[in-house]
Amino acid sequence: MFEKGEYIVCNNIGVCLVEDVTPKDMDGVVQERLYYILQPLDSVDSKIYSSVDNKKMAMRKVISSREGNRLLGSLEDIETLDIEFEKRREEIYKTTLHKCECTGWLQIIKTVYLRKKEKISQGKKITATDTKYLKKAEEYLYRELSISMELQPIEVKERILNQIGVANI
Repeated sequence: MFEKGEYIVCNNIGVCLVEDVTPKDMDGVVQERLYYILQPLDSVDSKIYSSVDNKKMAMRKVISSREGNRLLGSLEDIETLDIEFEKRREEIYKTTLHKCECTGWLQIIKTVYLRKKEKISQGKKITATDTKYLKKAEEYLYRELSISMELQPIEVKERILNQIGVANI
């Protein structure tokens, strides 16, 4: 169980602050059941209520600074996503994104940026699908690493893009 004041990551949402853990005070709701009141960091006007025992929403603690540094140190070893058939690209991105894992988000980022570099050399642009999932993966990963490593999201992005070798695109 997460505690009040803790940062967590939720699939489909990103990093959230646990504002409270409390029974939900509404008609028709079982009062013994505890709920997280979550504040998404990328949507300060929103609140999310999720039962503590919710199995449908993947939730985990934000990784530690040590884990973040280890992750960034292993960036060269992280494989790009192997997408054999173009028609499966979105499905693979979506599945990888929803696993709620930093390594998967890095795989999407690395895959799309290297693909973008190749497309630019051919005078082409990346697809809307690439752009959509790159944006989400970057949003989730950069926010999480900025919290754990006490950096600004732009600093995290610069470190990653420099390591991938695509800082100037």
